[in-house]
Amino acid sequence: LGGSLSEGNSEARAVHAGLELKRKTPQDEFAVGVFGSYGETEGVTSSGALSADAHYQRQYGGKGFMGLRGDFDHDALADLGWRIALTPYGGRHLVKTKRIQLSMEAGPSAVMEEQGGSGASYLAGYLAAKGEYGLGEKTRLFGDLSWLAEASDWSSFLVTSEAGIDHALSDRLSVRLIARNTYDSSPARGRGRYDFQLVSALGLTF
Repeated sequence: LGGSLSEGNSEARAVHAGLELKRKTPQDEFAVGVFGSYGETEGVTSSGALSADAHYQRQYGGKGFMGLRGDFDHDALADLGWRIALTPYGGRHLVKTKRIQLSMEAGPSAVMEEQGGSGASYLAGYLAAKGEYGLGEKTRLFGDLSWLAEASDWSSFLVTSEAGIDHALSDRLSVRLIARNTYDSSPARGRGRYDFQLVSALGLTF
């Protein structure tokens, strides 16, 4: 959780927050994450975004896995009312040690959205790479890069990248700092293709 407030010559306020819940066993993984930001400068909205994701994943055949994920996004400044994607996927761990993890996953996706005041639904292709690197017993770096492209028009796509650091406060609780960047090849009219967020979050393992 983070925020700022200033008054006087400059009147501005902002709040950024995130929470991730995760449960992991040798065979199964379930995670839910919610991240949001809101800000005003001189009475004008300077940021207003909310994203949530959830996935269930099960290991198969040692390094293989299959799963189902759902994603929700809202970004007022990008004129994105909402976007929902439901994606079954399969993947493989390329590297899986106590210190280093690297995996690839892919699958079809069903997408519904309201952007620029217009609604749409379409099938898409999903591809992602994820990695982690342990700096010690309590601290790790993590990152992922994903690509979501409309099946009927591959020039219409969304690239999302995330990188951060996670530090464990206890066996179950951790604090995270996350940088998130989104590139939309087909933004709403008059809006930019890039969006960037820097969010602090709490992680809870159960």
